[in-house]
Amino acid sequence: MKEVSHGTEECFFNQPTRSSLRMHEDALVACGTLCYLPSGNQWYQLADMLSSVPFRTSAMSACHGKLYTTGGDVTNEMSATMDRFDPSGNSWTPVQSYSDAVPHKHAAIVSFQGFLFAIGGKNENGAIGNVHKYNPETNLWQEVAPLNFARCARCAVADKNSLFAIGGKSGSEFLNVVERFDSENNCWSQIASTHERKMLSCGAISRDKVFIYLWGIYYLSHIYIFKSY
Repeated sequence: MKEVSHGTEECFFNQPTRSSLRMHEDALVACGTLCYLPSGNQWYQLADMLSSVPFRTSAMSACHGKLYTTGGDVTNEMSATMDRFDPSGNSWTPVQSYSDAVPHKHAAIVSFQGFLFAIGGKNENGAIGNVHKYNPETNLWQEVAPLNFARCARCAVADKNSLFAIGGKSGSEFLNVVERFDSENNCWSQIASTHERKMLSCGAISRDKVFIYLWGIYYLSHIYIFKSY
């Protein structure tokens, strides 16, 4: 510390952190079984999932350093399972599902303000608008305000300030509805709609802008940008 304060020697605090002290490493996970590390430009095989639910009908999100998957269908039978992946042990464990064993699919899950939100979906009666919040610390679910428009296969994105539910499907109709969640008042409000009506879209938030990739069987693919204030 004396050398640093006198400025007579190079400050070792400017050097990169030793690899043994790294707390985490950014990674991309595809389909719950493949992991890409940008630092090494390499793909790795993860442990097999507990269930064989196809990812086209289930959902996945990261929260507190772990991955969560929920919902889906196997051989046209809806599932109520929810699993958690721990990277430190390369293992999957079952988690109590928010659906209370009610089979569902096409839900959206997203991490927001330290909690995991499960939004909408579809059960045997059709599209639902229920929204549940999961606390990884207590392993408990809490039901919060439902969507104003019940729908499945919608896109959900969030940053530290905002949570959005975008598009989706209700019955046979594709939707362009966009809702934003107000965590302080526990309510959803409708904002500007997307230009196209789509389901199963994906998106992300960067620099206060929402980027949505919209696709459909009979439509060309588009990317839209929404300014979040």
